[in-house]
Amino acid sequence: MRNTPAARYRGAPPRSRPPHAGDIAQARLFDDILSAEIADLEQLAQSAEARWMRRCEGDGLVGRPDMLKSLHERIAEARRLLRTLRTRFPDD
Repeated sequence: MRNTPAARYRGAPPRSRPPHAGDIAQARLFDDILSAEIADLEQLAQSAEARWMRRCEGDGLVGRPDMLKSLHERIAEARRLLRTLRTRFPDD
C-alpha cells in the first residue's frame, strides 16, 4: 500500500489529540439517535418481511420487494455509521 493521505486513513483512525468534551457529548447524542433509528428501521423491516411472507404463502413465492431491500441497506448503513462513531468515540 502506498503512503498517500487516502491510504493512511483507510485503516484505524490516526493518532491525534483526545476528543473535546463537546465532541464526546455530541457523539453520545448521535449514538442515541442512530440507535433509535436502527431500532425503528429493524421493526419496520420485520413488519414488511412478515407481510411479504404472508403474500408469498397466498400467491406463491413472490420476489423480494425493493422496499425491503432498501430498508436492509439503510439498516446496514446506519450500523456502519454507528460502528465508526463508536470506534472514534469509545464509551469509557
